[in-house]
Amino acid sequence: MEIFFEIIQSLKKLDLIIEVNKQTRIYAVNLYSVLKDQEQIVVSQTKPPLSKKMINTELEVSFIAKLKEDRPERFFFLVKIDKIDFFRLNKYRFVEAIFISPIQKKIYKKSLRKYERINCKGMPLFVIFEEKKFQVIDISKGGLCFICEKKIENSLRFVPKKKIHIILVYSDKIKIPVTLEIIRRFEKEDETESLLIGGRFIDEERMLSEIIDKLLES
Repeated sequence: MEIFFEIIQSLKKLDLIIEVNKQTRIYAVNLYSVLKDQEQIVVSQTKPPLSKKMINTELEVSFIAKLKEDRPERFFFLVKIDKIDFFRLNKYRFVEAIFISPIQKKIYKKSLRKYERINCKGMPLFVIFEEKKFQVIDISKGGLCFICEKKIENSLRFVPKKKIHIILVYSDKIKIPVTLEIIRRFEKEDETESLLIGGRFIDEERMLSEIIDKLLES
């Protein structure tokens, strides 16, 4: 088997990056199989499911891997959707799946981030949610990351894919209501008692954009 397919076969999960109505959507999928004879990769159907209208669509696929002795990095490759059909997962179970094939057997690195990130260390920028105040770690026009204590109540508050209504507070003077979709929740490397919560903005708020522009200028 070629090295490209060997790398893919070693993975468990992939991210499909799809443009929908001029918006980038990222769908996490499970890797079911690598069909080396057909040079196809079989992954789970997305949630919500992709329509068969997407067949022949070209898109990027992303994954995180530790290919060397360094820290994990994000990699990409280009594919085409060949078909959306049922796949035999085992002797007793068939599942709906997406069959994709690489356009080029080439893996490359780049950032998923569309917007410049601002380090908010030392800035009076906070998130208020359920009357609790959390320090913002970084922010961009696409979303933000804030820190909270590693408690069960916070794990229940901030669940990936959950949409929450927050107040973004700057200098205790400017308060902006924002809808945030939780994207990821992870531990801070040097603080085992803290959680970092990353989310993307759902709202296109002009005032929010103006504040971030000012932070970029400072």
